[in-house]
Amino acid sequence: MQRAVALPFGMRTRVALGCASRLNAAVRAGLAPLELVLSLLFLLLMMALIINFGTIASWRVRGNTAARYAGWRTTALRTGGAYPNPSNWQTPATMGLAPAIPLNPNTVGQLWSQQDLMQPALRGPAIVDPASGNMIQMGNQQYLEMVNQTLIGSANLTKKMPLLPKLRKSYIKPLQPVLDPSWRYEDMSAQTNYWGMRNNDDWRLYQWYQHEPQQSPDGNVQNAYMQYQMADQMIQQNPGIPALLVLDRDPELYAWYGNYRDVYPRVGGCEILPVNVQINTLPGIINQIQGPLGGGKSGVPQNLAKAFLDMYEPQLQAAKNQQPPNQQVISQLQPLVDQLNQFIATLF
Repeated sequence: MQRAVALPFGMRTRVALGCASRLNAAVRAGLAPLELVLSLLFLLLMMALIINFGTIASWRVRGNTAARYAGWRTTALRTGGAYPNPSNWQTPATMGLAPAIPLNPNTVGQLWSQQDLMQPALRGPAIVDPASGNMIQMGNQQYLEMVNQTLIGSANLTKKMPLLPKLRKSYIKPLQPVLDPSWRYEDMSAQTNYWGMRNNDDWRLYQWYQHEPQQSPDGNVQNAYMQYQMADQMIQQNPGIPALLVLDRDPELYAWYGNYRDVYPRVGGCEILPVNVQINTLPGIINQIQGPLGGGKSGVPQNLAKAFLDMYEPQLQAAKNQQPPNQQVISQLQPLVDQLNQFIATLF
């Protein structure tokens, strides 16, 4: 401790080496307001920086939320790309999708590309029959793969500082990556042409395994497919098609049953060789058309006549049960019922 020394200044004392004293207090009297004025600038500047930081930080949180929403609202099966922006992210703020970026193969790939997913049936490039060497090429659809790109939701806002606005602006441009789960079966419809996925019972083969005729590298298959298309076009251009609509598109049967009655024969199984189709399949189709004995019984003639008879008889009976009976309806339906019964009786 320093030693106080009495000086000839009355009651005032001074402590050596600048320590506090009554003399010092008297000399510094009135300097506190001056010090406040000198430090006020720095205090106000600090307060402005705190307010600016808190305001911009809250807007950055809003920007991150907007970018995340911009990505998630446009994932597979969602159509929210045209939805209005949230109420806390209005003009001049914008949000949308940024260009996609690939996933890191060192993270996703190492975990995903292993075990069952490495089978040729999933990854291709082809499925080969070990016995014959025949192969089916595969399309690169990645139906059971995680997509190799992520959606990037983005938001954009240039925000002035609430205090000291001329100092600088804050450019809020957050990006939010979202893994689009387009490998789910619901999303396959866009990649399977006109074959839309509706439930788990639908096929996933189209465009995955390139087994359709137009996809075959075999020239003979291509020629056969072209001949089939020409024959199909000739059938569609047949002028007698309107007369055949009764077999599967009759409007009167549809109005009564609530659905079309299809009496066309059904083909079971699958044959590759035309000769096998002629020997094994064609006789069964002919029997379904003309009946086992060839006289129409249990074939298309009886099935179609029975469909009309099952429609007319209830209507005829209902007209007879009315009080009084509806003679107009009876006179229209009775000849039709009699004619159908007579026709069925001639079949064998």
